[in-house]
Amino acid sequence: MNVHSGDILAAPSTLTSPQRRAPLGPGIPSRRGHLLGPGLLLLYWAVLSLTGWLDPRTLPKYADEMDPLDAAGEQQQLEHERKVEQREEQWLAAHKLQ
Repeated sequence: MNVHSGDILAAPSTLTSPQRRAPLGPGIPSRRGHLLGPGLLLLYWAVLSLTGWLDPRTLPKYADEMDPLDAAGEQQQLEHERKVEQREEQWLAAHKLQ
């Protein structure tokens, strides 16, 4: 045996495939797994509300705290729209299109 003949290492007597290992992850994800978190949240909310541990004063509803007509940014939006309308009217009047 020499280096150039290719017989440096003897071939194994039997060729076997490596053993398959179990995957390390949790496996195939569920088709509806994305609903688990929101579902558990609703379940906890219902149980805590029924038992009295969750007080409505702790987490008030949006409508109880804020009038939708006075929502954040509503007045700024209305003011901006008024300014835009005024500029349009001024432009139309300046070009004698109105």
